[in-house]
Amino acid sequence: MKALDLIRQVDLEMYAEIQTHVAIIKLFDGRGIEGLSTPKAFGAIWLQAPAHENALAWFLEHLVHECSHLHLNAMMAFDPLLRNPNEVNRSPIRLDPRPMFQVLHATFVLFRNMRVHSRLHARFPELNLGNTWQEFSAQFESGLTVLKEFMKPTRRGQKLLDSLSSKSEALTIV
Repeated sequence: MKALDLIRQVDLEMYAEIQTHVAIIKLFDGRGIEGLSTPKAFGAIWLQAPAHENALAWFLEHLVHECSHLHLNAMMAFDPLLRNPNEVNRSPIRLDPRPMFQVLHATFVLFRNMRVHSRLHARFPELNLGNTWQEFSAQFESGLTVLKEFMKPTRRGQKLLDSLSSKSEALTIV
C-alpha cells in the first residue's frame, strides 16, 4: 500500500504504531461514517472506500487518524488521562459540543495528522495534498486551547498535554 510506505518514509514512529496496532482494515461502501475504530474490536479499523481520484490522500489521512485513536485508547486503558471525561465543551472538529474525552481524542488525532502531513508536504510536494497540514494545524490549536483551559488531567494526562503543547510549539513546517 503506497500510503503506508509514504508514512514509513516520513514518520517511522507512526509507521511502527500502525504495524503494531492495526491487525485488519475493512473497507466498506456507504455514507455518514468515514472511518471507525473502537476499543471493543481493538486492532480493527473500518474505512469507507475512497473515490479513486483521491484514494492516496484519503488513506494517508485516515490511517493516521484511526491508528491514533487506537493508540490513545490503549493509553487510556491504563490511565483515564483526564478526570472530567464527560464534561462537555466545544470540539475542534465538529460543530456540536462533545465530551472532554472526545475533545482529547480529536486533538490527539489532529496533532498526529498535522505532524505526518507537514512532513509529507515538505518531502513530497508533488503529492499535491493541498493545505491539509494547515487545516489540521488550525483545528489542533483550537482543541489544544480547550484542553489547556478545561481538561482536568491525571498525572499522565498532564504529561500528554505538556507533550502536545511543546511539540506544537516546536513543530516547524517548511
